[in-house]
Amino acid sequence: MPHQDARYEYRAFATDFGIVERRLRAAGGAPQIRESAEVYFVGRDDDTHNVKLRNGELDIKVLVHRAKGLEQWDPKHQLDFPLSDRTLAELLAPSLALTGRLPAGAGESPGRLTAALHAREDVVVVDLFKRRFGFLVEDCIAEIADVTFNGAAIRTACVESTDLEQVLHVVSGLGLDAFPNVSYLTAIRRVVGLARTPVL
Repeated sequence: MPHQDARYEYRAFATDFGIVERRLRAAGGAPQIRESAEVYFVGRDDDTHNVKLRNGELDIKVLVHRAKGLEQWDPKHQLDFPLSDRTLAELLAPSLALTGRLPAGAGESPGRLTAALHAREDVVVVDLFKRRFGFLVEDCIAEIADVTFNGAAIRTACVESTDLEQVLHVVSGLGLDAFPNVSYLTAIRRVVGLARTPVL
């Protein structure tokens, strides 16, 4: 799959986005609706790599920059199975800060890789289901999504683009900045107890 450009992202999680969602739907028009079942692999000692299985691929995004309250995530790798032991050692292991090798042949299928990582203590495996309503707002990609983390339901809203200032402009216009910016990786780490949720 072709490499995509790194995008700045503002993402929030809440049970209800109220007027922000109404503004987003009014500005974005008819949504593109997508559903996906995904598996996230979260390294206990890493908070800069977003690693997941989606649509039969291993997807690795890297946090490369923070600026003006935004995070810039670079989709470094989208890898088809089977994955060689060398690929796992060179790309996956550093992304999850693994301590030691994976079993030989762990990359033969998504199921084998998931089982191998489930057996480890330095990785947490989290099942996510997403129903996403996608929009284009002033040249920014935006979405509202219903998400479950291991069965626990929450909603998320996001605005992203390669243009930092445009993201800030759209976020402000929607009022999304009333909610804290929290990446998927940070949200998952909080849900599974790897990161502390701030006290408001």
